[in-house]
Amino acid sequence: MNINVLVAESSPIYREGLRSIFDSEKNIAIVGVVDNGDQTIQKTNELSPDVVLMDVSSDRMNSLLVSQQIEDILAYTSVVILSREDEFKNGNGAKYIYKALKSGISGYLTQQATPDEIIRAVRFAHKGKRYLQHELSENLINSYILEDNIVPEDPMGKLSSREKEVLKMVSQGKSSKEIGSILNISESTVKTYRKRFMDKLELKNIPDLVKFSIRNGIISI
Repeated sequence: MNINVLVAESSPIYREGLRSIFDSEKNIAIVGVVDNGDQTIQKTNELSPDVVLMDVSSDRMNSLLVSQQIEDILAYTSVVILSREDEFKNGNGAKYIYKALKSGISGYLTQQATPDEIIRAVRFAHKGKRYLQHELSENLINSYILEDNIVPEDPMGKLSSREKEVLKMVSQGKSSKEIGSILNISESTVKTYRKRFMDKLELKNIPDLVKFSIRNGIISI
């Protein structure tokens, strides 16, 4: 079975480079190529790719916002980010990676990544796993050790708008079937959103979820 990939890349040269990388892979197919955030959302909706490989070097690509909107469109589409290496020389790179991973992004690479790393990241994302380029892992670990303010303060910032909707309704005691009917999505999709926000918030069960929701003002008692 093919892994269908949507490439969102602002550089024509780099787009062609990505095409050549995936052309040699038998079970990975590029199903579309776009160059800005609006087109990324539109084509994700039209093509239902398994993975979106997204460039964040362009001002037209707000990757975290776009990725959250992708999550709201298709629960099963994963996002892998490509970023310029020089973006990590100003000291803010590690914080951005951490925020991206906590928001649900499946992989993070620089545009200096090797073809093997890019392919590996796509395969990991398709399997529901996360992939971080080796050099970025070291950057993230070092920053986490040295800085106290890397962790985002707002836990709800990790969730997409659709995940927040499902979380609130689950906290109110609604079943997956009821939520699906209200949001006009399938019961299995609701369960996917539910598992995703439970994982992101590191909640083990419904009592934990209810406590979280009360503590964060999502529901009241």
